[in-house]
Amino acid sequence: MGKRILFLTLCYLFSALIGVAQAQTNGTATGQVKDSEGKILPGVTVAEKGMPGNGAVTDANGDFKLKLKGTSNAITISLIGFRRQELKVTDKPLTVVLQIEENSLSDVVVVGYQKQNRREVTAAISSLNGKDIANIPEASFDQMLQGRLAGVSVLSSSGELGAKTSIVIRGSANIDFGNANGGNTGPLYVIDGVIFDVNAIGSAYGNNNPLSLINPNDIESIDVLKDASAAAIYGARAGNGVIIVKTKSAKAGKPQVSISAYAGMVTAPNFIKVSTGAAERSLKLGLLQQLTYGDRQLGLIPLAITDSLNSAFNNDVDWQGLLVRQQSYVNSQDVALSAITGTTSYRISVNHYNEQGVLHGYGLEKFSPHLNLTIKPLKGMEITADLLMSSQRQSHGVGGAGAYLFNAYNFPSSFAPLTPTQYDVYTGKKSYYDDDRAFSIVGSLNLKQQITTDLVFNSTYGSTNYTNKYGYFSPLELNGVQNTAYDIYTSNPSWSFENFLQYSKQVGKHRFILAAGAALYSYENYYNYASAAGITVSGISTVQTVPAGTNLNASTYYGRKTTESYYARFNYDYAGKYLLTASIRRDASSIYSSEYRWATFPAVAAGWIASDESFFEPVKKVVNFFKIRASYGITGKDPGQWYSKYQSLSNDASYFGGTNGTINNYGVLSGNASTYNGTSVVSPFSYYNNFYNFGTKASSTVRWEKDPQLDFGADVELFNSRVNLTVDWYRKDSKDVFFYNVPAQATSGYQYLSGNYVDLRNQGLEFSTNINVLGARSAFQWNFNFNISFNKNLVTKLPNNNRDFLFDAPYFYKTLTLGKPIFSYRVFHSNGVYATDAEVPYDPITGNKMTANGVPLTAGDPRYVDVNGDYNINNDDKYDAGNPNPKYTGGFGSNFRYKRVTLSFFSSYVFGRKILNGALSDALNGSKYIGSYGINAGVATYVNSLNQFWQSPGQQTKYAKLIYSNAEANVKDPWNIGNDYFVEDGSFVKLKNVTLGYDLPEKWYKSIGLTRFNVYVMGDNLAMWKKAKDIADPELVDPTTGSSNTVYPTAAKFTLGVNIGL
Repeated sequence: MGKRILFLTLCYLFSALIGVAQAQTNGTATGQVKDSEGKILPGVTVAEKGMPGNGAVTDANGDFKLKLKGTSNAITISLIGFRRQELKVTDKPLTVVLQIEENSLSDVVVVGYQKQNRREVTAAISSLNGKDIANIPEASFDQMLQGRLAGVSVLSSSGELGAKTSIVIRGSANIDFGNANGGNTGPLYVIDGVIFDVNAIGSAYGNNNPLSLINPNDIESIDVLKDASAAAIYGARAGNGVIIVKTKSAKAGKPQVSISAYAGMVTAPNFIKVSTGAAERSLKLGLLQQLTYGDRQLGLIPLAITDSLNSAFNNDVDWQGLLVRQQSYVNSQDVALSAITGTTSYRISVNHYNEQGVLHGYGLEKFSPHLNLTIKPLKGMEITADLLMSSQRQSHGVGGAGAYLFNAYNFPSSFAPLTPTQYDVYTGKKSYYDDDRAFSIVGSLNLKQQITTDLVFNSTYGSTNYTNKYGYFSPLELNGVQNTAYDIYTSNPSWSFENFLQYSKQVGKHRFILAAGAALYSYENYYNYASAAGITVSGISTVQTVPAGTNLNASTYYGRKTTESYYARFNYDYAGKYLLTASIRRDASSIYSSEYRWATFPAVAAGWIASDESFFEPVKKVVNFFKIRASYGITGKDPGQWYSKYQSLSNDASYFGGTNGTINNYGVLSGNASTYNGTSVVSPFSYYNNFYNFGTKASSTVRWEKDPQLDFGADVELFNSRVNLTVDWYRKDSKDVFFYNVPAQATSGYQYLSGNYVDLRNQGLEFSTNINVLGARSAFQWNFNFNISFNKNLVTKLPNNNRDFLFDAPYFYKTLTLGKPIFSYRVFHSNGVYATDAEVPYDPITGNKMTANGVPLTAGDPRYVDVNGDYNINNDDKYDAGNPNPKYTGGFGSNFRYKRVTLSFFSSYVFGRKILNGALSDALNGSKYIGSYGINAGVATYVNSLNQFWQSPGQQTKYAKLIYSNAEANVKDPWNIGNDYFVEDGSFVKLKNVTLGYDLPEKWYKSIGLTRFNVYVMGDNLAMWKKAKDIADPELVDPTTGSSNTVYPTAAKFTLGVNIGL
């Protein structure tokens, strides 16, 4: 009996256990998935743990329902760009919050005609998510990239609205000094699969930025292809790197509407301290006491200084206060609608951006609509149309680009009287015609046909155009000569046609991807220029009011180049851990002769995911992922000038001191004669009214520049992927770089020769990291990111037996020297000043004092270093004093989140860069002669630095004396920029952006149909720490000359904005 009871009891318990097991097996997991901002996430993959084949996808409301089939009683939740989560199933619906994972291995990156998971990539690629630059108050996205990507240097030469940036990827290979030969220096941009080559685009206003056509809030991701294995598939145009921009498209789920807007103020820049009125006169009179009695007797001191009772000279004009707005505004509005309905998906967006300049007369406004439409008319067929447009209007200051107002050199004295008309113009109460309009379009039509399961055909036709028309009127009141009208027009149409096949095959653990294709490209440039001087009809400011003659000028230009390309790419991996990529491309260009037209660009890369090996298991809890990779490849580029193989001819019959009767904006006769005795003259020797010609001899052997590059890198994830590290070492050579400025022999008849004469090398190390400091389970989230790039630049080959080459005027020499960085500054070296006459050394042979260009040095003169020991300071005593290439660059920032509150900041930095204080040099040169004291502010603009100038015997100072006689100033010339006391450390750290945001509780807006309501405040360009205290903004430097002479300053911006989801 007891045994029966025991048996029945065991049977009962066993059946109960089976029932529990069946309940677990047949259980259902339900819930909703959101992101850390509380936004619903449709399209999230929910799978049963241990049974990846049993899964579901969240719907438009982020909800999921999954019937379990296994016994794990757990599910995994994953979405690209977010951390994967594993959760136990309970009786209650789950609320899942996914955390964003920076540089997640599951992120998709675009690698030249192909998309890959970051885990599989064997190339060096830096990526940026569009959300990281969303809502920053700038006109174009490239201005937002500074410091955010390892190996990518982004600097500006002007703070003007919409100004183009200088982007350099892995060191500069630009020896086109001052971009005199077209400046093929920027990277290649690929926008939604369409080539957008900014190097081939001309503009009516030189500083305009074609990239402003892209609405930054429309960007999904930016991928920068840095090494040759990634970029070589773009062949001849990838030598400067490739930036791939992918814009947003429709997401799975119900139709989505997003609205965002911000508005704010732009603060006035910091003013320099300037003495005006009586203070300026007192300052200058005090300094002029240093003149000798003889100089004073010569009447060199201007009346404006001495005649303080004259109403023409006793004014007190605050020029900075006149020209600068105390505050201006910036605002932007975005609307986007997207949906996937059946076999059709679409996204439509419109952006409006408007910003007032901090200087009167400057402004920018643009509208940017974007349409992306995809249809699937037949099984396996997908057709996508993409249309990106922008209409932009700008104005460029009081009187337009030709007003010639003033800069540091001729900053006017406060003594000058202003007429009521001039006052109204300078303060913005009266404006003249200034109309700069640009229209951009990037359109494409793509066909994707799935021929078989493994074979796909892609065909894309793309077309772009950047049209720019700039007309402006420079009135007599501003230029001081005559009313002048200008009209400039440019158009840059291009088209591309690409077709390629891609074959993918998985055989066991072997996976193959093979792509092969062909492409055609065409680029055209149209340029028309017209100007008319001497307009006398009141209220009329157009070219057509001036009769034919010397005051009416017009010129036109047309250029075209075409390219034909064939390429192939092969990807292989075994078991997902042994990776191999190889590519080859053949390009031909119309700009070369038949002998040099074709070039080949190969590349190969390999990777090994060591963390997938069994021997790695003991350390995998610490090192979750470890991949090493190596690559070698060759990319290329062509010269900026499309007709380098042809000899240029000029319609020029001028001679030294000649003129055609035109009066220029400086009020003097100018203009180049184009006829001789009534006959037009066409010549390869352009004299332009000088005594030597400016002709450059063409090169019939001009050919592709090639950039072979070697790269070793590693990608690491630590501590459950809380720490991501990427490191790369590279060596990038630039072979056969086109050199436009080789001095020619006098007997050749030319000033310069041109050809592929120079080799360069850039070598460096890149490091970037992203750290989830507190872990995914912490209620308080902190993400820290940091990157740094080291680069060494040097010249490895020069023509004429590797001789040095000097650029620019003797007082402004830059050099190319074998084994040194490009454009080193060749300047005089000085160790302070001579405090007394007794300190000036004597030549032991002649017994004469040391001279500068033959004139004896005296107390207050620079203590020059006599390099060659001849006791005479001249150009032979100059030395190399640094260069404008930074040694290391980068950025760092953090994102904080606690519940509904977010806070983020980002800073960028540049170190090891030498720049020239052009503003100080110009200001000193502008007041070098005593006669300028009544016209230019001169010394009155640097009153804070006066104690650094020698003024009396015995003083030890940084700078020489301010007061020279006219004779001394002509010869000694202590203020030309070729002195090392104007070479300053251009290092800086900028606090670029700070944002504080708050997500309103869902209960506040759900009842009115909203899915998200976020409000934020943002500060942009907030602070700077710099080594060069006398330079307003060390970022604003010409990239080849290295001179900092800010005409348009940067300013801080403060905005209040909202992001709304429907």
